[in-house]
This record gives sequence, structure tokens and C-alpha cells, in this order.
Amino acid sequence: MKYGISSSALYGRLETDQALAFLRDSGQCECAEVFFQCPDEYRGKYLYNVIEAARGLNVVSMHMLSSSFEFMMFSASEHGREYALRETFEAIHTGHMLGTKRYVYHGRNRMLGAKGGHPGLANADTVARALRPVVDELKRSDMVLALENVSWSEFSCPEFGPLIAEKLPEVRFTLDNKQAVRAGYDYHEYMEAMGDRLDHVHVYDFDDEGHECLPGKGHVDFARFGDELRERGYDGAVIIEAYPNMYRDKEELLEALEYVKKTMGRG
Repeated sequence: MKYGISSSALYGRLETDQALAFLRDSGQCECAEVFFQCPDEYRGKYLYNVIEAARGLNVVSMHMLSSSFEFMMFSASEHGREYALRETFEAIHTGHMLGTKRYVYHGRNRMLGAKGGHPGLANADTVARALRPVVDELKRSDMVLALENVSWSEFSCPEFGPLIAEKLPEVRFTLDNKQAVRAGYDYHEYMEAMGDRLDHVHVYDFDDEGHECLPGKGHVDFARFGDELRERGYDGAVIIEAYPNMYRDKEELLEALEYVKKTMGRG
């Protein structure tokens, strides 16, 4: 497996191009994820800053600030859907330029208007219909869509995995252990649901009070996690997609990365 950090872990401290440059210059990232924060980073004035900063980095995945337009792929307005796809295709083009092979997808915030703390099972037909143009565009760029288990979105329930895989055979999955906890499930349930379509992994830790924290600061058994992934034949990327409030100094991110390498990689 390969171990790295998402540029989103530095959001609010460094701009995306600066974050990629920091990860590159650290010499410790075997891979990285680029998290585009705004259109100017994938089709605007900062595009070439991002591309230049990523030189020398193995950018294995791209992620979007999904609240900006991903939800509009499901819009009742044709104009809205056209806008969402135009933005998505622009971002995919830039991801292809960076050499990434997967688009990590969130989807809609289905908690809006939901009763209780869980949005319930999504309709696989609706999701497949909305994502078909995206999957086709990704295929043209030699990329895949890696649908992430997210507590508030399409893949909130583990049982949705096999349903969407039946309707959208090209779909792959991103496993996020933090989002599993937020949704009230064990990450193993999502792992089972993803099966051999597991394509990408995001990791976090949790302290004794249940607060999210950097790997190595909590009680998650990362050695076991790594073994479980290998037993399933997983040989992809493991990305720390932390929040900036989890640490004081950027060097702590790199320390967490070394911890993950040592434990999950048994190095």
C-alpha cells in the first residue's frame, strides 16, 4: 500500500497549491490527494499554480468541495444539471492533467429535511442516473468514480453499496472510517459492502472521548486495519484526510503519516 495526505488537511492554513508544495517538499508522502476548494483551482487563475505544485507528487485521487455543485447533479432543473456536469468535467480534466486515477465523490447532503440523524437508504436508480454522465466522462480520461461512504450523503448505509454497484457497474468505492462512525456503523460493514470494488481509503483516529484526531493520537488499531485491507487484496492508497483543528503544527501531520506507515504497513 501507499501512504499519503490530502491537501484538505491544510485547508485554512495553506491554499491548495501551497499545501501540495508542502506535501511534495516534505519528501514523506508516497502519494497525495488534491482537494479542490474552488473553481479557480481547477479551471481558473490558480490552475497552473496547482499543476506546478503537484510536480513530483503521486496524486492518486481528487476530491471536490462537493457542497458547491455536486448536489446539483440531482437537480430538477436541466440548467442546474448542465452547470453541475460542466463544473465536474472541468475538474476531471484537471485531475487527468495531474495524473490522478480516481474522483472521490460525496454527493448530495441528504440530511436536509431528514427526520432524525440519518438520511436513510438512497434510491440506487436515481443515483445511477445522475452519475452516469460523470462515469462516462471519467472513463474517457482513464479514471474511475470512487463513491465515498459519507454519513449525510448517498452512501450513508452499507447496504447501498451492492445496490449502486448493480445499477452502475463501473463504480468503485472509497472507505472512510470517520464517516462510518458518524453514520453509526462499524467500518467493517462498509468494507464488506464494497467488496472487491474498494479502491481508496481515508483514515482517522478517535480518542477515548470519541473525538476525531490524527492517527496515533487515539485508539484505532491501525495495524489490524492494514492487515484487513491486505487480506482483501487491497494494494492502493491510504490517505490521511484530517481537519486543521486536529493539530497545532504542520509537522504533526507528517508525524501522523509516519505512524500510519509504521503501523498499517508494519514497517
